[in-house]
Amino acid sequence: MGVFRVTFTKGGRKQRSGKFYIDFKDAAGIRRRVPAYKGERESQELERTIEKLVACKCNNALPGADLVRSIESMPAKVRDRLTLFGVLDKRRQHAAKAIADHLDDYKAELIAKGASGNWANLKYTRTLAVLMEAGCKSLSAFNEGDVLLAADRLRQSRQLSDATYNHHLSACKQFSKWLVRSKRMDADPLLGMKGRNAKANRVHQRRALTPEECRALLGSTEARGDNYGMTGPGRALLYRLALETGLRANELRTLTRSAFQLVGKQPSVTVAARHAKNRKAATLPLRPVMASLLASHVANMLPSAPVFPAMPQSNHTAEMLKADLAAAGIKYEVEGQFADFHALRHTFITNLARAGVMPNVAKELARHSTITLTMDYYTHTSLGDHAAAAAKLPDLDAGTLAETA
Repeated sequence: MGVFRVTFTKGGRKQRSGKFYIDFKDAAGIRRRVPAYKGERESQELERTIEKLVACKCNNALPGADLVRSIESMPAKVRDRLTLFGVLDKRRQHAAKAIADHLDDYKAELIAKGASGNWANLKYTRTLAVLMEAGCKSLSAFNEGDVLLAADRLRQSRQLSDATYNHHLSACKQFSKWLVRSKRMDADPLLGMKGRNAKANRVHQRRALTPEECRALLGSTEARGDNYGMTGPGRALLYRLALETGLRANELRTLTRSAFQLVGKQPSVTVAARHAKNRKAATLPLRPVMASLLASHVANMLPSAPVFPAMPQSNHTAEMLKADLAAAGIKYEVEGQFADFHALRHTFITNLARAGVMPNVAKELARHSTITLTMDYYTHTSLGDHAAAAAKLPDLDAGTLAETA
């Protein structure tokens, strides 16, 4: 290897190049040449970096953190040449790209694969918030310790719940896995990262409405006037559909006329994969009365028309429901548990359990990944429910008790 200036003839006179060049042999023994810097010292440092990269290639080894940082500081033209020569593989070339640019690519790929723009943007913004708080600008600076510390600072400064904190960590982990899958990193730096115990420290706990509260809510809301851009009957239908299917607010917002099959033996509603939280399409059964109400509601709608076009955004659905609960004389908070819009889903799953639906069937209707999530988090039972369950046990009284000697 060697660092030198190129001599050339111009206008009949010999001249020397303004910058230095590096001459070296690659892993196959082929002589190569790349442009360096105008300064000799910087060019010699670049020469040593290339020498180390060739050694890594010969030994089939991965560059260490220091060498990765050297790659990041290389001129783009040098990296391109080294990649062309096979000295620097493409994933090392990615190391020089700003992590925010990788995140842009990640978001674009999510959308290209069918994710909704809102969902992809949520993953993007959560990850970006943590990385910016951590001061992470390149892949070499992406590590578990800094991510955890940054996420905890966000949790405290923004007063995030443990569940929301975990959502931020989960978004970072999904991004980290994508970096490895797309061959931009060799190993996942967040592979073993764990969040907080959100169940033990849950700030906003939801409650299930009783059947009496559900009836009062639907009856009162249907008789009320417009609120948050929706009519009283429209809001009542929305609440009832949530209570009888467990659909989330964002899923309800995306439903179009074509999502409903309202004739035949089993009416149903289908949630498209791109709108479902678990990214899987699901078809849920509708009760006959619900199907009849929906049939009247969508009678004049085109297949692509939103069924609830005036439904407010997610930050207002809880406020809308809270106002209707108050009008119906129903408490929004009971013993530290709240009846926000997502509580309608909790009510649906709790009613399944109270009706004696088998846990595995309830899990499928709730579209959960585990029965534990369905039964422990979304099912709310009382002492009365426990007593009723105990009363269903077999009667062990034979009529007479054996006398003891």
